[in-house]
Amino acid sequence: MNIFNVKNTLSLLFLLVFTSLSHNLHADDSFFSGIEAYRDRDYDSAIFFFTQAAKSGDGEAQFLLGKIYSEGLGVNIDNIKSLMWFTIAGRNNIRVAERYGSRLKIKMSENDIEYAINQANDWINLNFR
Repeated sequence: MNIFNVKNTLSLLFLLVFTSLSHNLHADDSFFSGIEAYRDRDYDSAIFFFTQAAKSGDGEAQFLLGKIYSEGLGVNIDNIKSLMWFTIAGRNNIRVAERYGSRLKIKMSENDIEYAINQANDWINLNFR
């Protein structure tokens, strides 16, 4: 494992611990169920619960969905879905998502970037307007 992967793994671990300690409670506990599933490496369940939390405006869940798709955790790596989630989370004031999205764009074509941003806009309009 190279130093970049170690740094990313440690950053994600810190984020998971920090968010589980500092996260605001929602009417349901989808975010926390997603964290538990993520820790257990049950990524199908994590995606389900984080998506539920994301629909209620949870930026941290939106960011973690981006991480799941960017790293291929239980799914194929999908840069378009990843950028979509990073974009949504970034618009929800999750600054780390903006940084991840910027790094991801370097690896993507202009058409894929545009498509991912359009998907993010569509998702936001469908769920929050």
